[in-house]
Amino acid sequence: MFFQDLTVQKELTESELKEEIIARRDAERRLRNAEESLQRLEAALQESHPSANTEKPTELEKEIFHNVASLKSKESSKSLNQRESL
Repeated sequence: MFFQDLTVQKELTESELKEEIIARRDAERRLRNAEESLQRLEAALQESHPSANTEKPTELEKEIFHNVASLKSKESSKSLNQRESL
């Protein structure tokens, strides 16, 4: 009976570990996708930004650039923390 209990516990632990691995891989994939999206958004914003012209950026443009930079720094710290926990 003792060995049977150990076998059941082992199977449960392995199952939970597999689920955790799948969840982490999915989270890493979503994080990479989010980082790539932010990079594309930032590139598009920089292309559309009137820096070559004498126009100053609008308040909306300033806010968008600030939000993208903020998201990038948050994503970078999350990515670093997630990689360190592995």
